Amino acid sequence: MYYTKLKPELEKEEAASLKDLFGIRVFADEPPQLSENSALSLVNTMTIPVEKEDKLLLFNPELATWAFLEGRERVLYEYLAEGVRYSTLLMVSLLKVNGIGGAERLNNLLAHLYDRGLLSVDSKSGLNQEAYHEGPLFNDIPMMEMIITGRCNLGCSYCFAEANQKSQDMKLETALKAVDQLMEMPFNHFYIKFNGGEPLLRTDLLEKTCQYTIEKLQQVKKEGYLLFEVTTNGTQIDREAVELFKRFNMRVLISIDGPESLHHQARPYLNGSPSFNDVMKGIERMRDAGYPFRVITVVTRHNLSHACEMIDFFAQAGIKDLRFNPVLKHGRGKQGWQDNGIDPGEYLSFMKSVASRCCGDGSLHEDNIESMLRNMVYKTRNFKCMRSNCGCGYYYLCVDIDGDIYPCAYFLAETRSLKLGNVHGDVNLGECGDNHPLVKTLPLRSVGKIAACSQCQWRHLCEGGCTLGAYLKSGDIFAPTCLCDYFKGMYAFLFSLLAEDPDFILRLLAEEVKAERV
Repeated sequence: MYYTKLKPELEKEEAASLKDLFGIRVFADEPPQLSENSALSLVNTMTIPVEKEDKLLLFNPELATWAFLEGRERVLYEYLAEGVRYSTLLMVSLLKVNGIGGAERLNNLLAHLYDRGLLSVDSKSGLNQEAYHEGPLFNDIPMMEMIITGRCNLGCSYCFAEANQKSQDMKLETALKAVDQLMEMPFNHFYIKFNGGEPLLRTDLLEKTCQYTIEKLQQVKKEGYLLFEVTTNGTQIDREAVELFKRFNMRVLISIDGPESLHHQARPYLNGSPSFNDVMKGIERMRDAGYPFRVITVVTRHNLSHACEMIDFFAQAGIKDLRFNPVLKHGRGKQGWQDNGIDPGEYLSFMKSVASRCCGDGSLHEDNIESMLRNMVYKTRNFKCMRSNCGCGYYYLCVDIDGDIYPCAYFLAETRSLKLGNVHGDVNLGECGDNHPLVKTLPLRSVGKIAACSQCQWRHLCEGGCTLGAYLKSGDIFAPTCLCDYFKGMYAFLFSLLAEDPDFILRLLAEEVKAERV
């Protein structure tokens, strides 16, 4: 039997946090008590086909836990699926399943199935089978995305923010007021993302806001930490910008759509001239400084058939951390959808190619794929954009250049009607979602309430996907995510990769997971 799990220290940390936050036990307290008459049966368990004929994937869709049975172990499945006494199964393992071994080996295998919530012993399961019934489990910190400028020096064909050079900048007073409001929330840890437009057109505002936030945290909180992140088109990364990133330990995301010919089709300067060389100069400055960064590539009609070419380009450029996002049908992306748009099936084919390349030696890391792999290992679903009840409108908020508050930055161009208030007004950020009749219903969305999701085997890995995306497409928050077919296909593909190469997840998440082989 084979599966992957968190390393012991992370498992202990996750178990403690979920017990504190949700009062839910998500790991077995003790091994099963086995006797000759113990009744054994699988719990909420199904088998999922994989291409390796000598392996059987057991999967519990209620808990999203899993394990591969290998070789002769598959014979035991037939008995466990029907329900069997321990004494009978022991006899089967000794007489019919040559290679399983005696009682010690069988007991070890049963204990692991029990710990995974796949097996019940005398009607008792090792895991709480209802852990996800009220929705996904997560351990978030409040996140504010600040649109510090609407100006941009590029004319990207799919810009969801509809940025342009004629737009305005956020005033310093507004930025600091947003920080003040954020610090009034009952948390000690905060995550601030800076976006635009092109935020590095206002490095002065970026610097002053970060410094003020640090000082404000020290004033109002006894303990805590801050995470800063900036998304940039890369053309404005000079030495001063790199020093700014270092000073505030800022996460940096750089947008580039592949090699020059592909990048230029979607991301030219406003006057139509190429931006690629300036982006690469910015990346080289980051590399020369030894400062970590991730690139974001938007998958559009232009680069859809070039997955391997882009992977090779990034590898040769020494870029190891990647994120491939599908183009959004919002802002200019909506206007140019006929030229840029792709469907979930096309995105799936693209990401399968990416996964196959990234999983080879573990030298390249794609963020969306690794978030899905974490969902296959962790009990929590901490990536907001891959679960319903992402917290938008409550502990994930967007503040635009005027200080207006919205539930999400990605859909800002389409959701002006979802304005929740203004940072200069009398507003409680943690409760401002209650000010809007639609937004206050968003936390109610869970896969159990979505007809198309409630019986899907992947429901507690996907957790319904993006709520606002589903609403904007269908007008119903209880509709499935726009990427439903993608998630179904991608999770099946990742498990198939695991069947072929059980260690690939260890290469990609080396600091987080370990393998269990019984």
